[in-house]
Amino acid sequence: MKIETVVEDAGVKLLQLAVIKLPSDVKETLQRAYREEESEAGRTQLEAILKNVDLAEKTGTPICQDTGVIIFYIKAGAQAQDLDKIERTALSIGMSLALVPITGLLLNYTPWGIRLTPITISLLTLTFTFATAAIIREHQAQLKQGS
Repeated sequence: MKIETVVEDAGVKLLQLAVIKLPSDVKETLQRAYREEESEAGRTQLEAILKNVDLAEKTGTPICQDTGVIIFYIKAGAQAQDLDKIERTALSIGMSLALVPITGLLLNYTPWGIRLTPITISLLTLTFTFATAAIIREHQAQLKQGS
C-alpha cells in the first residue's frame, strides 16, 4: 500500500472520529452541566447539544457546529504543487474541522474549560498564528523566486 493512501486513510478516520464522537469525560461534563444549570435557556441549549451528540454517534454524522467553523488556508508543501484550487480548499476545510474539536479537547484539560470565551480566544489566536506563518512563508517564497 502506498504511503499516501495510508496517510490519507488515517487522516480521514481521525477527522471522522474528531467530528462524530466526543470523549466520555466531555459528555459527562455536558450532562453534569445540564443537571446543574439553573437557567431555563441554558438548560435548553445544553439539552440541544446533548441530543445532537447522541444523534451524531447513532447516525455516524458530524456533530452540528452551530457556532460556525473557522477556516484557515494552509500550504500543502513542496511535494503537493499539483493541487488545484478545489483540493486546496478541501484540505483547508478539513484542517479547520479538525482544529475545532482538538482545541476543545485541549481546553478541557485547562482551568478555563470548554466555554465560549476560551474557545473563541483560542481559535482566534490559532487562526492569527497560522495566518501570520502563512504570510511569512509566502513572503519568503517570493523573495527566493525574485533572487
